Amino acid sequence: MLKNKKGQTSTLQSIVIGLLIIGIVLGMGILVIREVADTMTDQSATVNNETITPSNGTLVWLSKNQSSIGCWQTFSVSQVWNATVDGEPITTGNYTTDWRGGITQTSTSLLKSNWNVTYSYRYDDSEECVGVESTIDSILAIPTWLVIFVIIFIVGILLALVFRYLPRSPGGGVAEI
Repeated sequence: MLKNKKGQTSTLQSIVIGLLIIGIVLGMGILVIREVADTMTDQSATVNNETITPSNGTLVWLSKNQSSIGCWQTFSVSQVWNATVDGEPITTGNYTTDWRGGITQTSTSLLKSNWNVTYSYRYDDSEECVGVESTIDSILAIPTWLVIFVIIFIVGILLALVFRYLPRSPGGGVAEI
């Protein structure tokens, strides 16, 4: 057994504190970069009468949505009509919208009917904004790798402990138990 136990966890403690600081810096960096991207958004567009076939309770993505438009900012639906029943208006109580560019049917009375949706969205397709978005996407991959490094580090510590206290035979090999 070890007689002097001082300082044995100091290396582990500094590594944990280092990982915590890296996590905080990454989080703050992503927040600042996201705010910069949000201030760049200065263009708007409107889509008139896009036809969708909603399903009760299932999110349906409109053709212009967050994953298809660079620097997506806001989205709002202005009109929804029942395309199957001569342009009958569909009220907001029959659907909900998602800020990313989706719509969900909430009423079962309008099942099996196509809808025409008119909506607008704000975005910015400038090179600067697209560059900020790609930077954010790249930074978001770091936490995935950080978890892998932490797991490898913990396995390394466990292996070091196992090999340090593994009984050894006088000949240099591992003793039989």
